[in-house]
Amino acid sequence: MANVPHSTLTGTDLHVNKAYRTTFTSASLVNSILSVNHALGQKYVSVTVYDNADKEVIPTQVIPVDSNNISIDLTNITVSGTWQVTVTM
Repeated sequence: MANVPHSTLTGTDLHVNKAYRTTFTSASLVNSILSVNHALGQKYVSVTVYDNADKEVIPTQVIPVDSNNISIDLTNITVSGTWQVTVTM
């Protein structure tokens, strides 16, 4: 946003660095979907997925279920070994 003074913006200033991190394997997926209970109390979160070679993988889709759960769609992505997902506010 160009030339918009800070004082005109509204929203929630979180100032909190809450995060949830876990590992998963292909056995954790149900129909290529990974269900994550992050318990952060925030519906709209950021999700980062890393494969077993420490490379970031872009999920097909991230679906916020409620303020504590998300579904990560990994359709057409081959999961091998142990991967990591990080959910942040």
